[in-house]
Amino acid sequence: KTPLLSSIVIIILVSLLVIPFNACKNPGCTDMNALNYNSTADEDDGTCISCQTKSTEEPKSNGLIGDNNYNGGTNPYYDSIIVQYSMYTYFISYNSPKCGTSNCSVTVVAHNLVGKTITFSGNFASGLKDTFFNSITIPPYGEANLGVLFSIPSTTACSNTFINFNQLGYFTYH
Repeated sequence: KTPLLSSIVIIILVSLLVIPFNACKNPGCTDMNALNYNSTADEDDGTCISCQTKSTEEPKSNGLIGDNNYNGGTNPYYDSIIVQYSMYTYFISYNSPKCGTSNCSVTVVAHNLVGKTITFSGNFASGLKDTFFNSITIPPYGEANLGVLFSIPSTTACSNTFINFNQLGYFTYH
């Protein structure tokens, strides 16, 4: 064989071996923990979506609750502020809509301002959702964390100015 023919044969053989391996690349997300993992991809193309959560605290809001039950003149706390509550609001957002819906999460802590244990019922209302409490008990000068009350879908931010507390019934003192 001539050297030129041998060189051409070698180039053709190498080309036949290399081209199929390069041509079979399947781009996609190769991160198994990503939302859009592609099990058939063999070349990461930078499109992987991993969820990240961001929580932004909004300004705290405070409110006061008075006892307006005259009870025939026997209520020592009549017309007095007996509970102060604080609302903590967080705007929770995600880096991709595929990770979840952004929302407002509200937690309330109620503080007893008198020297007796108090029990009462009430609700916190947002206009979109109400949360009822049949029996809130707070020790003397103590507090009760009412937990997360709302998780309301939102797209940009939260404001706890749209949340109201409504006392239901009367206060009971122990």
